[in-house]
Order: sequence, then C-alpha cells, then structure tokens
Amino acid sequence: MPLAALQANLQSRKRQYYRDRRPVIITFMTFIHGYLLGGLLLVGVPILLHLIMRQKPRQLAFPAFRFLRQKLLINRRKLQLQHILLLLLRMLLIALLCLALARPRVQTGKIPFAPDQEVAAVFLFDTSPSMEYSVGTQTRLEEAKARARELLNETAGGSRIAVLDSAEEPGGDDRGREWLTASQARTRIDNLHLRPGNWPLNRQLEHACDLLGDLGKNADVVPRFLYVFSDRTAASWDGKAAAKIQIPEGVTVVYVDVGVDNPRDLSIDAVEIDPPIAAPGQAMRILATVRATGEVAGETELQCQLENEPDVDRQSVKLGKDESKIFVFERTAPMVPAAYQITVRLGTNDALPSNNSRYATFAIRNRRKVLTLIPNKTDRPDLARVWAKALTYAPGMFEADVRTLEDAGKLGLKELQAYKVVCLFEAAPPPALWSQLAAYVHGGGGLVIVPGGPNMAKDRDAFNEGGKAVLPATLENWIVVPEKNDKGDPQPGVPWAGYAGGHPITAALDKWSKTVDPDFRRDDLRPRANGYWAVKPADDTTTTKLAVYDDDAKNPALLERSVKAGRVVQFTVPLDGGLMEGNRLWHNYWTDSSFGLVLVDLVCRSLAGEGTAVELNYLCRQRFTVPLPGPTFTPPFKLFGPGLSESESTLAPTADQSSLEIPATLEAGNFFIRGSGKDERNAAAFSTNVRPEEFWLERVPVEDIEAALGNDTVLPVERAGSLSELLAGRWSQVSELLPYLMLFLLLLLPVESLLANLFTRRQAGTVVPS
Repeated sequence: MPLAALQANLQSRKRQYYRDRRPVIITFMTFIHGYLLGGLLLVGVPILLHLIMRQKPRQLAFPAFRFLRQKLLINRRKLQLQHILLLLLRMLLIALLCLALARPRVQTGKIPFAPDQEVAAVFLFDTSPSMEYSVGTQTRLEEAKARARELLNETAGGSRIAVLDSAEEPGGDDRGREWLTASQARTRIDNLHLRPGNWPLNRQLEHACDLLGDLGKNADVVPRFLYVFSDRTAASWDGKAAAKIQIPEGVTVVYVDVGVDNPRDLSIDAVEIDPPIAAPGQAMRILATVRATGEVAGETELQCQLENEPDVDRQSVKLGKDESKIFVFERTAPMVPAAYQITVRLGTNDALPSNNSRYATFAIRNRRKVLTLIPNKTDRPDLARVWAKALTYAPGMFEADVRTLEDAGKLGLKELQAYKVVCLFEAAPPPALWSQLAAYVHGGGGLVIVPGGPNMAKDRDAFNEGGKAVLPATLENWIVVPEKNDKGDPQPGVPWAGYAGGHPITAALDKWSKTVDPDFRRDDLRPRANGYWAVKPADDTTTTKLAVYDDDAKNPALLERSVKAGRVVQFTVPLDGGLMEGNRLWHNYWTDSSFGLVLVDLVCRSLAGEGTAVELNYLCRQRFTVPLPGPTFTPPFKLFGPGLSESESTLAPTADQSSLEIPATLEAGNFFIRGSGKDERNAAAFSTNVRPEEFWLERVPVEDIEAALGNDTVLPVERAGSLSELLAGRWSQVSELLPYLMLFLLLLLPVESLLANLFTRRQAGTVVPS
C-alpha cells in the first residue's frame, strides 16, 4: 500500500477512535411527531385477537385417559407460554412502529473541546473601552483572555483557531490567513488590547459565520464552535444588525459574558468650550458633563487645567444613582492668539479609569472687522449705534466699522473681502453696490440684511429687484401688531414660535435654553415684535427659515440663504432701537433681555465661519485632515501626542497639498503639530476623545442576544471554576433514533413470522383426549 494512502487510513482511524471516545451523556428524549404516540393504544389489538381467535386442542376419546390427562396439563402450559410470547412480540412490533413514526430524538451533552479532539473554532473578542472595567485587579478583557486560554489548553493539536477583534474591519485581504494553530492563537490573544472607536460585535459576527460556514462545506468537517467574549454593554451590540445574522448549521455558539450586573462608575461624558473660538480677554465657559452609573458613594473632585498652567480649577462632585449633571468653569480667554488645550479630569480612582479624563482644544483669534452700511442721508447719524455696541459686547469677537452707502461705493471688491461680515443696515443700495455685494458673497463672504421700518416701503421694489441675486426673501408688506387684542386687553407683541433644528445659530439658542437657563427663556421675556415685514422667501432650496413668528401665517423672523461659497442672513425687523408710532418699540430684543446681544453675536459668528469646533475636536479613530499650516512653518510636519508610533508621527499632505492627513488610530488626548524649522510654536492643535457610548455600562438584555444566536447561548462566567466545567452538559447535540428503530423492526418481523408458523404447526398436530 502506498505510504500516503497508509497515512490517510491511519488519520481516519484516529479521528474515528477519538469520536468513539467522546463522552456522551443522554439527557432527555423528544419527538418530532408526538401525536403519533396515540397509536400505542393499538398495542391492545393483539390481545383481543388472541382471546377471540386462539385455537383449542381437539378432544379425542381414548381408553388410557389417566395417562393423557397428565399430558394435557403439560401441553396446555406450553401453549399458554407460546401464546404469551407471541402476544408480547406482536405488541412490541406495534409499539416500535408507533415510536418510529413519531421520530424520537435523543440530546447528548458534551464538553466542547474533548481531549485529543480536533476542532475549528472562532474566538471573537470585544476590545471596546468598557472592557477596562475592573473587578479586583482584573479587567474584563483580561478575564476574557484568561477564559480563552483555558479552552486553548484543552484543544488538540491540529485544530484550527481564528481570533477576531471587534475593533478591526471584518474580512479584507488576509481573510485566507485567519486560521491559526493553537500556539499562534494564544500569542495573538496575549497581544489583544483595548482600542477606542470600536465597532459593535455584529460586524465581526457575520465574518465569523462566513468563516465557519465555508469550512462546513468540506466533506471531512470537524466540530465547529463560535466563542464570543464580551461584557454585554449597549455599545457592543447592534440590535437591528443582529436580525441579519445567520448561524451556519452544525455550529455551536457560546457567548461568554464577562460583564458585571451592577457596575458602579463615575465618568466625564463630554467637555465643550463656549465659544470654541474666542477673542483675547473674552469670557469663556467650559462645560463638563459628568455621569454616574449605579450608586457611587462619596464625594470627589472635578479638575480643569489649561496646558502649561500650574493653577487648576476645582469643583466638588457628588451625584446620585444614575444621575448626570453639567458643571461649568468660568475663564477669561488668554491674550495671545493661538490654539490652547485643556484637560478635565475626575480626582477618583474607580473601576474604569480611562473615562475619568477628557480633552478639548480652543482657539484665540484677533477680533474680526464687520462693515456696517447705513443710508447716505439720515436724521439719525447714530442709526447703527445699538448694532455696533452689540458686536463688541463683553468683549465680542468683532469690531464695527460703520460707513455710508456712498463711502462703500468707493471700496473695491478686494477691500470688501478684508471684512469677514458686511451688514446692510436699513439701507437700499444702488444697483452697482448690489452687484458688488453679490460678488462678495459669491466669493465666500457673509452678508447680513437688516430692513428699515415702514418708511422703506417707497424703496421696496428697487430693494427687492436689486438684491434678488442674494436676498433670502423679498419684502412684501409691513405688519403692525395691534396694541390690544379682540377682548380689549393689552397685547405685548407677536413672539417667536421656536427655532429650526440643525443650524448653528438656532441650535446654540436651543442648547442655552436647556443648559444655562437664559433670561429670554422666560415666557414674559420671550423675543416679540410689534411691527415686522411679511416676506416672500426665495423660490429655491437654498433658503432656510431659521425662526418664525407665532402668528396665523407663521411669517419668518429670521432667514438664511446659501449663495455659492457665501451665505446671507436676513432679519424682518429694524434693529436700530427706535420707536414706532405711539411710543412703541419695534421689538423687545434690546430692552427686556439679552436676546438681541446673543442673536447678533451668533449671526456674525456663523457668517464668519467661527461658530463651531469641528476643526479642533474629534473622536478617536475618526478620519480627518487639518489645514496645512501657513508659510511660516516648514515641512516635514510632525505630530506629537499620546501613544504615537514612529510611522504615525510624520504627517503626509493630501493630494491637493491643502491639508495634512491625520492617522485614524489615535488614542484619546491632546495633540499638536510642529514643522521642521526652528520655530517652537505649534503649527496646529486638536483633541481626540472616545465616544461616551463606548464607556456606558448599561447591559443588553440576554433575550436580545439569544434571539440572534440561539437559546441558552449566553453563559454568565462565574469567578470560580474553569470555563470547561461551566460548559459541560450545558450544550447538547441531537441524534434521531428513527434509523435504529426501523432496523430493529426489520429484524423482529422475520422472528415474529417464524414463531407464529412454528407454533401453529405444533398446535395442528396436538391430540387431546376428551
């Protein structure tokens, strides 16, 4: 026999030997067609037939009656035994036939990795930040790795193991190289570590099922297992995606739950800086959201520290069960324009330390100039006085440069572009200036339209026609709100009905209303108008109603229009602080509350592109770029921050050479970029943080996971005992007895026929005396 054939034969015999040695424990029996067990009632039919149709021996007169009577008794006992034996045999045949039709199944329990048994198994590990939670001195990831090693220690040589990490993209070019030996798998498990920016387990679960399903197509398939190690937190499981998981037939799934049922933790969920871009000396607020999970005993300290500053701002923190609270630190912006970074941390050492710190970056920039254009001839030279003061309030990011339309007409486009924002304040410019303003907006400038009062009606048509290329809405007619309502009661004006969601201006107003409780949130101080313009929005998709009045027609109070690279914001009330007829104000924006000051600041910030912190704060493993530093910084550029490798520290520019690509593998922390020159200043700076959801310890219900993976697949790991002991007898395989019952029936039928014929012949020849 050839050597190769001999080896194959020995390998086959070896596998058969190990299969025969596997311990099997029969636990219980079930039936596919249980209703057919009613046929067992037919077992009584043979009894009835035997009683009715049993043969009796013939009686013959014989002289020697004395000797035959004794023979009669012996013969009768033999006949009774034969009848009983045949009766029992026929009853057994009917019972076996009913059992076979009901298809009984026997479930056998087994340990997943029997000694010397070759298997194929996929180990899927949750490496999200919540797995850092410690019980004693052991994190949840360390617990998962220890349990996996227990299984590997009982795995036979020649088994195939795949180790998947929830932080990795599933599949890829290395798909065919994922099967490892037990020793290789042990090395990879030892190298697993916590990684921010994790995916839900579902992504890798689909990949694991594909691996085991492809393996199951082979003729000589070994037992297959899928082991999932996770703490069962909410961020680790996508319920919608779980409905699509298809477990391959023959694969045993074990979800090893290493989590904690009643965790206790204090975390910083978010840190925001308001404003994220400020002027030197401006008042700033740092808002830190602290959240408690479970009962957190005692009181701790929240610390806020600006980089390179020895002083630390401190606040006391004491939260109730599952309580969340925003803590506010008041600061004054540094006087030197640059990028600054802060760290907010909790002065506690709890079971999940990595969510006790959070990072943020903000920028200090010099004030931007806003050009305000007023009419050429006016009896109020201080027409824009209130507007100009609002721009420089407390202190603001802007400086007001007020000029007449005539002066503005002498400015060229390049001179206009030196201003971040231009405001057309209650003025109707000539067509030439309208064209110049349109070119300014097309090039990326921000334009504010503030209409005049009813005296502007004479210039309305020219105003609408000249500005149609940029106006968010044309002026229709002036509306005066009656001083009294239909009942004769005083009417304080028409209030704003609310804010449009998703826009930086209105989102900030809405957020402040929920966090700092501003004065204009009170019902009696809500922004109201006594007179306003009814307008007709531009008929295109670029115009947005940011706010409307609470009148019958829901007339717009504030609108925005995108025009190529620039944007235009339009008010529908005058902002000069003047009076209507009867000593009534146009509105209460400047008098009742801080609403007017806040609104002007937000509008100008938004148009100047300085209203958000997207360019400074990011999430871990998020892909992004930063603008290429100016000519004072020379390449190559280096990135400095926590956990950087040598390959990650050198930054490559994008294809258009306009920005620098930031690696997507960053840890949480503060980072800065420097050039290769002698300039020790930072060319750029930003912060990264872990998504707060990755630290949330709320648990997914077991029923949700077992609905996708199968019943009894979730195994809560006890702190004592090996994983093999916990698994023993919990999972089972199903074996059908139908083939064995049918084979037994085939053997019994000839036996029954033979005995019936034999007994009948003997009875036919029996002579019984009368």
